[in-house]
Amino acid sequence: MADHLDSGSNTDADYWAIGAMNKLNKDLEVFGLYSAVNNDSNASYTFYTSPHTSTNPNTGIAAPGKDSNVFAVDIKYNFSNKIM
Repeated sequence: MADHLDSGSNTDADYWAIGAMNKLNKDLEVFGLYSAVNNDSNASYTFYTSPHTSTNPNTGIAAPGKDSNVFAVDIKYNFSNKIM
C-alpha cells in the first residue's frame, strides 16, 4: 500500500500482482502476470509502460483517482540443448 501524501487526503493506493509459470517441457516455459494499482480519489500512482524519450514523453503519472493495470505474457525457449 502506498502511503498517503502529507499534502492531502485520499492519496493512498493499493498494489497487487499475481503470476504463474509453467514449464511445458525441458526447453519451453510460459509465464503470465496480471498487476494492478488501485488509487484513492486523489492518488496518481501507475506503471511505467515504456521508456521516457524525446518522442515518447511517458511520465508515469495517472490522472487522480484512475486505476492502472498491466498484463504480461512471456514465452521462453532454451535453444542451447539443440546446439552440438
